[in-house]
Amino acid sequence: MSRRYVFWRAPDGRAKKRGKSGGAMDALLAEYGETASVTPTGGISWPGFGFERMETALRSALVVIEPTGEEFGESEARAVIWDALKESVRRSGGKAPISAADFLRAADGAAAAFLRKPSPDYVLVSSLSIDRLPVKTMRVGDCRLERMPLRRAASYEIPPSLEDDRDRRGGSPPLFASMRVRTHGRTFDGAAERALNALNLVRAVWSLFDTYGSRSISLVRPARQPLGVVHAGRYHTLHHSSGKSVGDIYWYEPDFSPETRKFRPRSGWTELERHGRWAFSRLRVSPYANELRDLLLRYISALDQVNLDLAFLQMWSLLEKITGTVGGRYDDTIRRATWTWDKPALPSAFLEAMRTHRNRLVHASSSTEQGDQVTQMVKEFVDGHFARLLRNDFDVQSLNEYSEQLSQPRDLDALRKSRRHTRRAIRFHS
Repeated sequence: MSRRYVFWRAPDGRAKKRGKSGGAMDALLAEYGETASVTPTGGISWPGFGFERMETALRSALVVIEPTGEEFGESEARAVIWDALKESVRRSGGKAPISAADFLRAADGAAAAFLRKPSPDYVLVSSLSIDRLPVKTMRVGDCRLERMPLRRAASYEIPPSLEDDRDRRGGSPPLFASMRVRTHGRTFDGAAERALNALNLVRAVWSLFDTYGSRSISLVRPARQPLGVVHAGRYHTLHHSSGKSVGDIYWYEPDFSPETRKFRPRSGWTELERHGRWAFSRLRVSPYANELRDLLLRYISALDQVNLDLAFLQMWSLLEKITGTVGGRYDDTIRRATWTWDKPALPSAFLEAMRTHRNRLVHASSSTEQGDQVTQMVKEFVDGHFARLLRNDFDVQSLNEYSEQLSQPRDLDALRKSRRHTRRAIRFHS
């Protein structure tokens, strides 16, 4: 049996076991094939631009997973799905429905072919709102982060589109420290995404420990100011090892603000680096490392949002994901989120109020001037669970097991009774 790489997403976003996709995706694939034609030269054509809508829907419904368990980046997954669609049409001859089973086989083949491509080395040039790195070099996964002096950063070729404004590549020199991320990838987008994820993971870990257990209160909060404390520069450029740009392309931060403050750890760089080393050592040995990395990337994305309503919703969605209640009842979200508290009445009341705010925001578009405060309130719960997930307090093997642990009764007598019943069941079936 050939290896499987491409799966349908379950409603909670996870990859689900292979099987029927459901009537909606079957109908979409059938329409895709029936409207496609194979040209005399072997190309594929569709009338109009309806195929773009169908492809967008497919990309949202599918996930491509590497042998390491990590998801393909968006651009790489798009290439795999597009190749699979073209191959499926060629096999059918065009003007014929595509079955989900045939499409998935073609997608697995396209993913395998993509993974066989070489993955050359590149360098991403970026910047961070820091004055220095606590260490000379930081390894994050298979990337290496290094601080660069300005004269070294200037040796990397600037893409022509940015030549008119050299400062646009990362922010003003006194504020942002130039960074170099050594990365690799089968495509430019894949290499850049890998490097940016490494950079964002560092920002997430630093932000988690620097703000853990603290709240900021602003009586007059400037408009469009995110809650994050460590920020990336405005632009990121990708280069060959020689320093030459890979082309006239770059990546950018849409919500970059030149008024960003320089980051200085509350407890100093030495203490923050100690926490950071511990966190990355835990990530390396965690049985659910991929899931935890994804959560941390979502965490820093929420902290980067200048729209605080969106930041709140992203932080609440993190709480749902951690507690295993995506698409479930919010009573369960609150109960699981507060399961570790000795006296859960008050924290439950806080989250009940946040649940009400979430519903007003989603169902009535009712915003608040206290966007920073409500987001920080949910963040306090998320931060506590991040600490437990990094320590693996419950000795579990997956995020799903962690959330199941939170669903246990809180009462000791009930837990002891459940343990007796479980032992009897094990004896009986053994």
